[in-house]
Amino acid sequence: MVQQPGRSCPSCGSPLGAGQRFCSNCGSIVEEDINKPTERTPGELQYRELQHEATQWSSPTPTPPPPPPSQGPAISQQAYERPMNYQPVPSYAQAQPSSSGKALRQIGCGTVLILLVILSLCGGAGYLGFQWIKGAVTSASRSTPSTYNSNGSSSDNSGTSGGSVITTTLNTKAVTYASVSINIVNAQQANSLPGDENGNQTGLLRLNLKEDNTSSKGSYYYYGDVAHLILPGGNSIAPGNMQKSSGPDASTKRDNWLDFPVATNIKPDQLTLRLGKSTEAQIDIPLKSDADVTKYQPTTITPNKHVQYADVTWTITSATLQMSFQSKQADNGKRFVVLKLRMDNTSSKTFIGYDGDYMRLQSGDTTSPPDGDSDVPTSIDSNQSNVTGTAAFMIPDGNPNCTFILLNTPSTGSVPQQTIDLQFK
Repeated sequence: MVQQPGRSCPSCGSPLGAGQRFCSNCGSIVEEDINKPTERTPGELQYRELQHEATQWSSPTPTPPPPPPSQGPAISQQAYERPMNYQPVPSYAQAQPSSSGKALRQIGCGTVLILLVILSLCGGAGYLGFQWIKGAVTSASRSTPSTYNSNGSSSDNSGTSGGSVITTTLNTKAVTYASVSINIVNAQQANSLPGDENGNQTGLLRLNLKEDNTSSKGSYYYYGDVAHLILPGGNSIAPGNMQKSSGPDASTKRDNWLDFPVATNIKPDQLTLRLGKSTEAQIDIPLKSDADVTKYQPTTITPNKHVQYADVTWTITSATLQMSFQSKQADNGKRFVVLKLRMDNTSSKTFIGYDGDYMRLQSGDTTSPPDGDSDVPTSIDSNQSNVTGTAAFMIPDGNPNCTFILLNTPSTGSVPQQTIDLQFK
């Protein structure tokens, strides 16, 4: 092999080694063609290519390529790590979740809400329409006229669901219970009646009443307690429904009805209406137009008898035997005697006294004080005339004779006792 001559720096003449491009003494370029690229080994070229590819990968941990040939320089793991100048993808460039699902859900909820509103409006309108039709039908059924025949019975179509209504005219003579005059106008029978739409499968019997409270106090009885129908065989039933369940207020007139669960094959003339609790003086009214209720009617006499007591003239202008007083029904087996009194004080002294101290009514062996609702004045001025008052007493029933007594008592000056005999025919 021919040995190439040694080289030296053209600037300073210092010797140069083989392949040396710069002078180690003065730093001058000594290559003949400075634009000639430096020759690279195959291993170095492969290393540079791998390093370039590593900078392009976005994956944080790429799979390393196969190792370079043994003659090239070793490639460290750091060549495959994320470059130092790596920047994450900005949020506006990242893929955004689709909003179409949310929009669809919003549209679906709105549609359901609109449907619910429409259904509510339709339901309300339907309910109001049903109530209007129901009211019109009920009103028409109540206004349906009834024609009565000679025996007091008739048929009409006023029943709401039970077919025809059988009406029996009664117009019984009025009786007085707890100071309320009660007259039974008629009896109606059907499976269902206006105001009692639930009805009864076997039948209903309605008693239409006229009521008149003649007292100055309200009658607060409950019809469910004091009204019963006596059935064939003796059993009794209470009303299942009532237009007005309690007695009328003071000085009040009104209409009312009571419904009893009675089979339609039972005729009214087989029944009796009983008024009053078992502890009270009861009234039995047969459901017949000619029912005899004479024994329950009040009996009035006008004795106009008088006595002189404590310088006052006491006159009984009337006496009435009756079953009630000031909305109270007499106890079982008893009656009220109600006395209308007139007092004339012709003396120069004022009479003062409480009627419960000096008044009594005797019937047989029973002597009774005046009822608490009596209104006899507690004082009568001197020279005062035509003073009136009412005294009521409860006595045993069955004795038509009684005696009014003004007692000898210290509260009235211990004057002599006076009496007036009364006899009810």
